[in-house]
Amino acid sequence: MTTIENLEIVKAALIEKRDAIELTCSALEKEAKEEKKAIFEKLFEEELSYYPEVEVNVTTSNIYFSVEHKDIASINERSYWREDDKDKKFYFNTYSTMCETEFEFKRLIFNGRIAGRMLTDMDSIKEAFAIPFSKKLGLDGFKAEYQILSSEIKQKDYQMSEIKKGEFLEKLYGEGVELDSNKYFEFSRTWGSYMVKKVRVIKATKSGKTVDLEVTYAQHDWVYDDEGDGTRIEKEGRIATHEGIKMEYVLGNFRDQLYS
Repeated sequence: MTTIENLEIVKAALIEKRDAIELTCSALEKEAKEEKKAIFEKLFEEELSYYPEVEVNVTTSNIYFSVEHKDIASINERSYWREDDKDKKFYFNTYSTMCETEFEFKRLIFNGRIAGRMLTDMDSIKEAFAIPFSKKLGLDGFKAEYQILSSEIKQKDYQMSEIKKGEFLEKLYGEGVELDSNKYFEFSRTWGSYMVKKVRVIKATKSGKTVDLEVTYAQHDWVYDDEGDGTRIEKEGRIATHEGIKMEYVLGNFRDQLYS
């Protein structure tokens, strides 16, 4: 078994473990939202009783009030405050500038009640925002483990990429690498060919940034039958040497092989 195959096995195991943790995190985050939602529904119990169609949805730092999936108001934390700031600032968004329908007037009345509560009892609202999820410690632990596993997976990808690149360069500097002559091969920003069949590095600068290439170009001929139908056949390739080619352009032609 090759080193890459071993790394693929390890990576697959890490991904499986990370996927399980992601499912756990998703379930806990959903539970956290429901827990916070219940806190605010209790806090605004009186205001909600006047407009029972209102649904409460929450995020970490926002409360959204909606009716039939239409937001009618929200309480939002100022984004420039950090998580550990003790005196966080909030603002009230009413989503309305005019009233014409019953829905708009009912929304305005509801928003007025919420605004009054914010004016007279903002401390209670801040305290509700500050209440941590009952399973926060466990959720934070899973999130930390998720990040560790993601980093390990990324490291395995990097290791495999470096091995592939090393094997590729060894072949490029040795026997050469074959290509599909129907695809465009780029030698520089302004020069390329659709006829390149094989390339091989025959000389390189000390830094390896510039190389001389031995390039095999595909050549074809046409053979016709008695009825005049032609068939294209491949002839022996034409070999040419191109000096002073930037290695970045050479490798750019093999992105799929190097980085897939």
